[in-house]
Amino acid sequence: GYPETDDLLGISLEQREKNPAALLDAIKAAPGLGGFRFFNSHDPRVLNICLDDPRCAKIVMTRNPVDSFVSLMIARTTGPLILTNATHAKLQQVEFDADAFAMHMETTQAFQVQVLNTLQKAGQTAFHLAYEDFQYVDVINGLATYLEQDGQVLLRSRMR
Repeated sequence: GYPETDDLLGISLEQREKNPAALLDAIKAAPGLGGFRFFNSHDPRVLNICLDDPRCAKIVMTRNPVDSFVSLMIARTTGPLILTNATHAKLQQVEFDADAFAMHMETTQAFQVQVLNTLQKAGQTAFHLAYEDFQYVDVINGLATYLEQDGQVLLRSRMR
């Protein structure tokens, strides 16, 4: 959900903690295309439900490991942030800890291998997207096609 909200789609945090499938069912039942981000530190019960469901589209997002680690360290320092406007980004310097970075890499890679292997064993696939890919209209349109959405992003030329 979002800060300062008590529920998401009628499911409270307490209800979600007891039964995460209830929130997943509410997302599926909601109009339009629903989804959420899942990180390796989130509730593994949700991961298993989603990976086992062939109707659940999987988008595997990757990011430069150093950028990812620094972002995580900043979030731990300043608190999590839902960033909808880049001008409100929290700027913070953090000290680089090589051992913590190595652990972050190990954990991230193990999670990625788990997702990959689970999908392979089930005969499923995922759409792979790097943060840098968001600048390419053709990739975003490919994502829309993967999600079986009719809309396409059109590139507008600048007028002088």
